[in-house]
Amino acid sequence: MSVVPILMMGLVVAFCMAWRAAASQQGGSLALRSAHQYFYGSGNQVLLGEGYRNLTGASKMHCSKECLSDDRCFSFNYWNGNVSRCELNGASATRFPLAVRGWTGSYYCGPEKPLDVMRLQLLVKGDKGLPGLTDRTYDTQASASADCQTADQHLCELWEVDRAYAGRYAEILPADTDIWYAVPDSQALVNGSEVTQHGLPMTTSSPGICCLGSQLSPQDPFITSEYYSLQDVAGQARGCSALASHPCTLPELKAAYLRGYRQPTSSAWPYFAVRNRDVHLFSDGCGDYADGPGCYEGVVALTPRPRGSSPVFCCPNLYQ
Repeated sequence: MSVVPILMMGLVVAFCMAWRAAASQQGGSLALRSAHQYFYGSGNQVLLGEGYRNLTGASKMHCSKECLSDDRCFSFNYWNGNVSRCELNGASATRFPLAVRGWTGSYYCGPEKPLDVMRLQLLVKGDKGLPGLTDRTYDTQASASADCQTADQHLCELWEVDRAYAGRYAEILPADTDIWYAVPDSQALVNGSEVTQHGLPMTTSSPGICCLGSQLSPQDPFITSEYYSLQDVAGQARGCSALASHPCTLPELKAAYLRGYRQPTSSAWPYFAVRNRDVHLFSDGCGDYADGPGCYEGVVALTPRPRGSSPVFCCPNLYQ
């Protein structure tokens, strides 16, 4: 088909191709690429640092076919000068939003619509820690985590996911998106600007959400000196955030207990990452709550009847 640039809201837009290739299942499903019959073109934009192959004298259609016939390729950059050329990329703008740069006379051709690429750039200006979504989908959290680690990143903690979606990151993703994040055996469901958690088993393969930074050595959790109302979830998160931490998850509290951590305040039942619940780490694990649903994996005691005001269990951020 012919490629006709369109000027829309200051963006040069073109459909880069109209041809589908079979998606390989090796190493994860090709999440974004196989969902589209064509790549979109965003004018005067490129994805830097992700190219692995250059083609000289090629048309957009040829570059599109080369990309879709290669399992490594998720997007490409195209320059239409005296001698046209393209660069096949091993990732998309959604995966590495910080790598999108302006380049006069070029096209970034990927699965994202041009307005979504523009939204990504606007979000990046306001948040240099913007996460990326893996280009492949995975059946397990461990596989999604490995994808993040190849780029010296980590599966986002829940507080990082909440922060990103509070900043309107969800606008660039399909509705009802299940994603892998840092808590094992759980996924986050993105629906509009709301993020909820749900447990396994899952029936569909899902992408992982990757945040910047490599993992540091775990540190013990701590309890805030300030008390918060049960409804003030945002205040609880801000209280931890001011101390370079986040409300602890149950797996984090269990891991701390197994490392030898014991709760110093015997009477406190602090809030944590799950709303409308409070927890306690007894010296012997769940203590009197060992039998029944009020005990998380034999270690963390929790109740669905929290007090109206409590401190918060904060876990230090493990990434820099």
